[in-house]
Amino acid sequence: FRSKTRSTSLQLIRKLFLDYINNSCFVFIDSFDQALNKVFPDNLEVWCAAQHGLMTAAWELSRHNRHVKVFTSIRQEAWAAFTGAERANIDGSVLLIEYSHSDLENIFLTAISQYERIDTIEEFVGFPKIYNGYLRSRENIFDYICRHTINIPRWLMSIGSEISNSRSDRGIITDDKRRKKHTRKIADIVNRISAKEAYEY
Repeated sequence: FRSKTRSTSLQLIRKLFLDYINNSCFVFIDSFDQALNKVFPDNLEVWCAAQHGLMTAAWELSRHNRHVKVFTSIRQEAWAAFTGAERANIDGSVLLIEYSHSDLENIFLTAISQYERIDTIEEFVGFPKIYNGYLRSRENIFDYICRHTINIPRWLMSIGSEISNSRSDRGIITDDKRRKKHTRKIADIVNRISAKEAYEY
C-alpha cells in the first residue's frame, strides 16, 4: 500500500511540474557536498553518488520543463568521477569554475576585510614575507599560502580561519623574536591545514 501511495504521489508531482509551471522558475542548490560530509563522513562512495544523483536530477528537471532552470554546485572531484551514461549530455550544461591567482588573492583579501576589518593580507598574517627553505629565498606570504592549496577558495578560508585564531592582535609584528616565532607558527598552520584538506580531497 505504501509503495502504491508513493507511486501515485510521484505521478501527481510530475503532472504538476509539467502542466502547471509555465513561467520562468529558477532553483539554486548549494553546499550539498558539505551536508553529505556531515551525514556520511569519510564515505566517498555515497558522497560521489549523491552528487551524481543531484546533477542528473537537475538536468532532467530542466530538460523536461524548459521554464525550470536548476543550478547546483558540484565538487570537481565528484564530476571527475561521474561515468554515467548521461555525462555526455550533461557536459554541455556544466560550467567549470577555475580561479586565477589574482582571483584567489582578491577573495582572501575580501574575507579578511569583511571578517577582520583589515586592509592587507600582511597585517592579517603579521608579516609580508616568509622564508622558503627549499628555494632559500623570501616569498610573498599570500603566494606561500596559495601554493599549499589546489587553487580553490575553500582551502584558503580554512587556512585563514586558523590564522585568525593564531593571535589576538593584528598588524605587522615589528619585534624580530616575536615575528620569527609567529612565522614558524603560520608555516605550521599552513602545512597542517593543507595536509588535512589534501587528505579530504
